[in-house]
Amino acid sequence: MDRASIREATISAAAELFYKTGYERTTMREVARKANVPEAAVFALFSSKSDMLRQMYAYYNTQRRRIAPSVEDLVEMANTHSLEEIAQRLDYRFPPGLRERCNQIIAIAWRRCFSDAESELFLLENHLDNTKKLLGPLLHRLIEMGKIEPFDVEGFITVNAYYGLGAAASDRSSLQVSSDLWSRGMKMVFSLIKPVAARQ
Repeated sequence: MDRASIREATISAAAELFYKTGYERTTMREVARKANVPEAAVFALFSSKSDMLRQMYAYYNTQRRRIAPSVEDLVEMANTHSLEEIAQRLDYRFPPGLRERCNQIIAIAWRRCFSDAESELFLLENHLDNTKKLLGPLLHRLIEMGKIEPFDVEGFITVNAYYGLGAAASDRSSLQVSSDLWSRGMKMVFSLIKPVAARQ
């Protein structure tokens, strides 16, 4: 097993154990056993459990960047695509094999954000800040082009970000949001954006 495979297996095992058992109650040795990798390899890749958590958050960031549309692509879409097509592009999700792991990471961060500044920062950067960076330029461009009515962009971004965070955090509980319910919720959130033509 190469370093990248060991790292991924370890992060996957850590996400499952931190989620099920709790960060504080899980040891690095238990993570190594769950990942089925030598302890020495885990200790060589992760200097501490907090480093493992940091790398887990970095892993999430990498996976999210792979599936999220770029700001440039969205602003370009504003010139040629309908609002519905743009909203569909914004309705991105992790693929099934990755979704559980990434939602576990969000749930771990959510539990820890009240006592751990790094987890709080992770949630802030991945949900509120990323949503602002993605939607802010797009929505302002659509308003400038006269495609949508002017509205409270910052308020919309906050509602959208917290809907996504809440859905991801509850995905690992009895409050799980199905794909269909997620899409309906996103459609409802995006119904706050009013096309100019709709009011004429």
